[in-house]
Amino acid sequence: MTSLFKCCLIVLLVCVCNLSVNAFDNYIESFKNRGDGFTVEEIKRLTEQGDLNAAKSMSLNWLHQEEKVHGSGTIHSNIPLIVLGRICLIRQEFEESLVYFQRAVDILDKTTGWLYPDYAVALNHLATVYLRLGEIEKPKKILNEVASIHEKTIDANNIDQSYYLFNLGLGAMNEGEFDKAEEYFLSAKEISLIVSFRRVIDRNFREIDIFLSHLYTRTYRQKEAIDLLKALLVDMEKDNCEKSGNYSRALLALGIAYKVDGKYDLAIASFKKAEKLVKFQTNEQHLAYAWIMREMANLLMLQTDYKDAEKLLLTSISIYKLNKNEEARYVNTLVDLANVYLETGRYKEAEDLLAKGNEVLGEKKEHNYYLQNTIARLAIIHGQFVEAEIALTENIDLMRQNNQRYLRDFTTSALDLVELNIYLGRTEKAENTIKRGLSFLEMIHQEGSLNYIDVITTRAYLYSVQGKGKLSLKDLLSAQNYLLDKFGKDHLSNGDLNGFLAYYYGNLGDNEKAEEYYQEALRVFKAKVTPQAVHYIRVQKFYADFLVKNKKYDEAIALYKSTYKNTLPGTLITSTLEAAIAYVYALKGEWKLAEELIIKGVKNRFDFYDNTLAYSSTQEKEQYLHKTSDVFDTFYAILNLEGNNASKSMIENCYNLQIRYRDFFLEQTKQRSNHLIKYREDRLKQGFPSYTNYMINFRGRVASLNYFSKEQREELGVDPFKIIDRINTLEKSLVYAADAYTNTVTTTKLTTWREIKSKLQEGEIAIEIVKLRTLDKRNSEYFALCLTKDLETPMMVTLGHSSILEDVAFYQYQKQISPLGRSLIFVDADKSKKDPYTVYWKPISDKIKEGGKAYSKIFFCADGIYSLLNINTLQNPETEKYLIQEEFIYQITSTTEIIKERVTRHDVDKTAMLIGNPIFNKVEKSLQQDTTRQSRGSIAKGLNIRLDELPGTETEIKSLEALLKESDWDVEVYTQENAKEALLKGIKKSPSVIHIATHGFFLNSLKNPVSSNPMLRSGLFFTEFSEIQDRTLDDIYLSGIDGILTAYEVATLDLKKTELIILSACQTGVSEVTEGEGISGLQYAFSIAGAKSIVMSLWNVDDEATQKLMTKFYTYWKEGKDRHEAFRKAQLDIMNEFKKPYYWGAFVIVN
Repeated sequence: MTSLFKCCLIVLLVCVCNLSVNAFDNYIESFKNRGDGFTVEEIKRLTEQGDLNAAKSMSLNWLHQEEKVHGSGTIHSNIPLIVLGRICLIRQEFEESLVYFQRAVDILDKTTGWLYPDYAVALNHLATVYLRLGEIEKPKKILNEVASIHEKTIDANNIDQSYYLFNLGLGAMNEGEFDKAEEYFLSAKEISLIVSFRRVIDRNFREIDIFLSHLYTRTYRQKEAIDLLKALLVDMEKDNCEKSGNYSRALLALGIAYKVDGKYDLAIASFKKAEKLVKFQTNEQHLAYAWIMREMANLLMLQTDYKDAEKLLLTSISIYKLNKNEEARYVNTLVDLANVYLETGRYKEAEDLLAKGNEVLGEKKEHNYYLQNTIARLAIIHGQFVEAEIALTENIDLMRQNNQRYLRDFTTSALDLVELNIYLGRTEKAENTIKRGLSFLEMIHQEGSLNYIDVITTRAYLYSVQGKGKLSLKDLLSAQNYLLDKFGKDHLSNGDLNGFLAYYYGNLGDNEKAEEYYQEALRVFKAKVTPQAVHYIRVQKFYADFLVKNKKYDEAIALYKSTYKNTLPGTLITSTLEAAIAYVYALKGEWKLAEELIIKGVKNRFDFYDNTLAYSSTQEKEQYLHKTSDVFDTFYAILNLEGNNASKSMIENCYNLQIRYRDFFLEQTKQRSNHLIKYREDRLKQGFPSYTNYMINFRGRVASLNYFSKEQREELGVDPFKIIDRINTLEKSLVYAADAYTNTVTTTKLTTWREIKSKLQEGEIAIEIVKLRTLDKRNSEYFALCLTKDLETPMMVTLGHSSILEDVAFYQYQKQISPLGRSLIFVDADKSKKDPYTVYWKPISDKIKEGGKAYSKIFFCADGIYSLLNINTLQNPETEKYLIQEEFIYQITSTTEIIKERVTRHDVDKTAMLIGNPIFNKVEKSLQQDTTRQSRGSIAKGLNIRLDELPGTETEIKSLEALLKESDWDVEVYTQENAKEALLKGIKKSPSVIHIATHGFFLNSLKNPVSSNPMLRSGLFFTEFSEIQDRTLDDIYLSGIDGILTAYEVATLDLKKTELIILSACQTGVSEVTEGEGISGLQYAFSIAGAKSIVMSLWNVDDEATQKLMTKFYTYWKEGKDRHEAFRKAQLDIMNEFKKPYYWGAFVIVN
């Protein structure tokens, strides 16, 4: 839609400027009574009467007469050239007027020199033309010269000084310096009223009031503009100037002011009067007419009268394209029409117009924010979110710097970015932007305006996403009341509002209200847009969902299909509709159709991710995948409905879906990390700074802020959302650069179950645990997918409902691993329904061992609740043996790990870093008690937590050091004051083994987190944690070192040469029960950093048992055993001494 900036430019394009030289007055006298058919008085009369064709013709005759008598290039041609240039300005023939003014300057340069006052007159007019053509620097230089001439000749108290100040006002307004522009205009007006000399052609310099009114309108002081323009029109009527160029310009300015004030009937009436007058003054093929057509079209666009707006814009375009020197206005009109097509769903036509705009502007296209913002809008529709976000973010920032917040295009573009942020899960950022926008609109008294309606409608969408239904409803009803009052029920936005209201009431179960709102929404869209329009498609999808909910399956399928035909191929909505249709087929029992369509939908959704998410930041990608998991949820829902009747194709695709969805989180991030590290290393070798280090430091700052209190953050004066935004933006730009540098794009090779099967050896089996989500998100089912070398297709094993596995059975599991011996207590008689082994493992065991089969190695990949238990600690109630005693479980993050080469012992570089026994209790050593545990602890800034000393880990570290050195390992040991977070962050070359013995943590929630990223809620503590009381907030924040190494920071480390990470700490393996990914927290972070295997704990550990376990593990490993085999044997040994799994089963090793 048209911005206020483009409205304001009308005046720039049509302003008349006054001549101001004493010589001109004398010159006029000599022509008053000439008999050659023209006089200056006659030119003035024709101009005031609006006969601009005759005025231009007479001015040309005058110029030709002077050149005939005196020759061309003489001083006699000076005044006719200036008068002719002015007539061309009135007629908006800017390039032609530029020629005449430049000729006048050249003549004076050769005849009188630059200090002659006429020279300043010509320069003033020349500056005006450049200002109207959008130039910034040229007019500044010209006006500096004008000021110098005035200073040296006629002083400042003259009409030319008024014109000079007027030009300064034009320049200031173009640059968004509105206060300065107003000051210049008012000063110019004051001088024009008091000077004695008056021009013959226009003695009242009314252009100042016209421009001043535009300034008021542009800064939402439209009521002042209306009053000023009404008075100006009355004044011109008194002088019989109702047909003058100034009168038509004042009518146009008044129409713009009425438009901004929401008085659309008065605006259109004023525009039509101006149109009639301009047709009289010029013709229907003139540029002035084209501009009025465009203004009327933009008003109709606000009212969503797109059919009539299109006609007017096409008229404007047909005029502009014939004038090669009007490319800026031509392109802006093309963009107007493109926005009409975007709103009505004619996307290909919009794309063609925008391409034409780029072509016309060439290198100058990047400076046309209106064009670039509209291109970004089209990119969003096509699902090209990263490109759209980069463009919108840059343009909005530049528009803000140039004080263009008042423009309609600024608001619409900012809301596009807000909605994109909401869709990508960045609700905090969206909420802050909305708050700022509403505050600004209220400050300039725009409550109830279209901009205000748009903002509160977007806030309603945000509230809906945040689950704040009542607040969402309040905003929707408020927006609708404003809209109906100003525009009536046929406005396109009413279709959106009715659609949202219908969706809200449908979720409440008020079907009657929902149906009423849906029908009204569909009526509005059908009348206003094509079936391809995205908002129409969205409401149709909502309504079809509503029909499904009410079991009207045939109607729903018909609506889904008709909507599907109108979607853009390859977009997000395409696969969403495929999944929706498939689900209804499943509800009807038409399984073949359901399976074919849902498998197609899953493929299309992954294709969409491949095409659009390559350059999203890691956090944004994760948020987006979670936000757009609807197709995968539908796949699982259909599989759940099929149960044991699921086809081979569905089971095979389920396996592929599980491993590919996880790889999107892990494998692509690993590849990206490797590219960034390579790029960083090469830049440093070339002597250039690595921006990756900035990103890593910013991550450290965010992690520190996360554990500051709210008061401390306020004292620091840092906006964490800006820092997070900076990290995301920097990461995206670095990925672009790194991929260009390495000539690669981060992608994940599509691995299938067949490839995994081909790598399995005799006696091996791969098991993927799947948490099968349902569409309502509240209920889930678990099952296992099993694969062997001999199976023709993966085998599916049903495990049960999430309420059993995640609540009842897990409660019993926690009792069994407790050191207090409560594991054998069952209150109810039916133990089998609660027994952890029976629930978690027996269904799998029974199925895979059918026919007496046995396995030498079981590759096991956990998901959901399985990530929080050590499968080896499950006790078989029949044999009373633990699973570790019956099976060799080889835990991996994904069964795709099976197809990778296995590192042999001789491949390992014998280097190790051992870190342990950090200082958590800063007291004098002489005062310390001789005990195994100190408990005074430390209280962090913003994190009230006390940590015990861990002297037992010193023994653990020394024992391991001795063991490794016996086998000629190069070992570095860091304990006490040297056991620091900064040590790991500053690591230059990753050793083969990193062993960390300290406190670890996983927090379910934080009171005031700076981000919802779960990787900020798990980590490790180091010595700096006990020192932060002695440091300033600035020091902690700027360094990003607070003694808390979060998983968020771990992910940025370069550990690609590290074979084994051992986290000998509490809860280092705990993470959220997040389905699909199977990994999060420290395990995920160290995997991204490059570590091949990780040993981590699932609960608080016993010091003595842990020391012995780690010693045993290293002993067996250095003897040459496989890491998993060595760890299993160590646990079995510890079990002989400590029977309870609490002691030996806290740790798991995962590849």
